[in-house]
Amino acid sequence: MKSIPKRTKHVHARIEGDNTQNFTPQIALIAHSDRQGNACCTIHNIGLLKNRPHLLGGVLATEKDIANTLELIKNKTQKEKQAPLASGFTARDILYKDADTLAWLRPPSTERILIDGKFKEETQYSGKPMAIPAMIFVVEGNSLKTFCPLGAGRPGPETEICVAPFPNTSEDGRVCLNGGFRGEPENPKMIQDAENIYFNTSFTHPVPRHPYDYREFRKFWKLACRKAEAGKILTPKNFINKKFQVFKLKDVFECKNP
Repeated sequence: MKSIPKRTKHVHARIEGDNTQNFTPQIALIAHSDRQGNACCTIHNIGLLKNRPHLLGGVLATEKDIANTLELIKNKTQKEKQAPLASGFTARDILYKDADTLAWLRPPSTERILIDGKFKEETQYSGKPMAIPAMIFVVEGNSLKTFCPLGAGRPGPETEICVAPFPNTSEDGRVCLNGGFRGEPENPKMIQDAENIYFNTSFTHPVPRHPYDYREFRKFWKLACRKAEAGKILTPKNFINKKFQVFKLKDVFECKNP
């Protein structure tokens, strides 16, 4: 290719998209080709024209130029990922978020949960429609915790909560999913993925210090099935007993505070 088309010297450059941060373009790589299959790459600086990013004239880029530019982009991107992110209680269903933690409220629903493993009589409820109470999911690293808010409305730091009334759940709310969970708080699909994994993984055993044993789980599932059949929701007052430890939502994130 003998020359670079002049029209490439005057192209407005900008980034579009709802989730795009307020970045200013600094450099651009442009690939050129013709119908005969010839190709080359030019490297351009970007200036401002009337406060808008503007592509400046470029020069032919060598393989080394391209590699250096991509390495620069890679290094800057890594630094951005390592930068501390804002954290705290936020609006709507997202209750808390920081660099490695995401917590949200899941409203009451009807689900078909799976029961297996050490349960025997209890498996008669596996796959049946059950009323599921409002739940708070907390993803921290590669761990998943589940709780139930005891009050109505959107939970806040002072809202009282208890461990979710499901098996495979420790006294601190941590759920055993047999190592099949990977937390990615920055992934926009994290909420849906976590809920799908939770409700599509078989519950296999009670945890010794969970408020429910086999008999109590059986009673709980029977109640949940009746509620679903009647089209009613399940609330904590339907299932909580004296064995449930009650604490505040802010306690879940207390260890993160300086």
